[in-house]
Amino acid sequence: MRPEHTLLLKAGSDQLASLPEGLDWSQVVRLAEQHRLTPALWIRLQSLGLDGVPEEVQDQLSKLSAEHVIRSTMWAQELTWALKQLEEAGVETLIWKGPELQSRIDPEVPRMYRDLDIVVHLDDAGKAAEALAERYNPPGADAPSFRRGAKDIQFKHKESPLTLELHASFMEPLGMMSELDRKAWESSIPVDWHGAPTRRLEPRLEYLLLCHHGARHAFFRLRWLAELALMLGSASLGRPSELLYMAEETVGLRAFALPVVMLQQAGLLTGNDSEWATALETNDVDRWARRWAKRLLENSLDVGTRAERNRRRYLEYQLLPPRASSLEWSMHLFLDVMRRGTG
Repeated sequence: MRPEHTLLLKAGSDQLASLPEGLDWSQVVRLAEQHRLTPALWIRLQSLGLDGVPEEVQDQLSKLSAEHVIRSTMWAQELTWALKQLEEAGVETLIWKGPELQSRIDPEVPRMYRDLDIVVHLDDAGKAAEALAERYNPPGADAPSFRRGAKDIQFKHKESPLTLELHASFMEPLGMMSELDRKAWESSIPVDWHGAPTRRLEPRLEYLLLCHHGARHAFFRLRWLAELALMLGSASLGRPSELLYMAEETVGLRAFALPVVMLQQAGLLTGNDSEWATALETNDVDRWARRWAKRLLENSLDVGTRAERNRRRYLEYQLLPPRASSLEWSMHLFLDVMRRGTG
């Protein structure tokens, strides 16, 4: 792994004690933006006293971070507005990622994001679209919908680049509620989000779903990996053996194992965190995870290439739980191609 990636991972996971050797500062700012870790990097570098950081890089990071703070604040307010609109329309909501994840992991470090994620019940999709129409343009008539098999529907803000995604399912490719979705709703926690009633995921299930989300996208954003490293230190995740069992019953062992092994190979599992990797060593999934972790960490620069896209699709296939039938995968792949094109 390149020193620039090591710098970003350690900054994002609050483990930056010194600057890695051999840094190419001309690439640092670009990669920080690409992996959406600019504010975290700037805060961690300031804590080190900025020794060894070129003034030009300091100026760039300072300016970009200030812009991201303003944008994150505005978009968190947009989430509050949307939740209030949906509550008035009688739509039950569950929030995750975006500002919700920032509040759970580290409220002091602004989180870069370009969309808001709100989960609703499938039958409430129509009411939700009407409730958001004041500020958001609905998708076109030919766009994917829950009824056509989409997992989410995207609404574009009328006056900013913000996207609001409505989800009816966390993992299912057919827009249907799965057993995992039922478990997510049943175990979710009621919260008051700045005056708007909503729900958030139970911490262990949120961690596992974030593992799956990052894994199925081949962790092409290092921020996802850094955030999982921060969450591993939380007592709310319980014992490794318990989470391992929960993973097997929900997202699958491979989705759980991959980020743990990637963090281990990147040198970000220390102290008590190492027991997470130890819990996997007696499981056959460990060999699979080690092979993929090495491949992903060695190829984290080629984001957006055909090779990266093909790798991501193949990895997504391998992440299907063993009980998934060939028919389920064929339908998943067909819908994926229809939504994104053949590339």
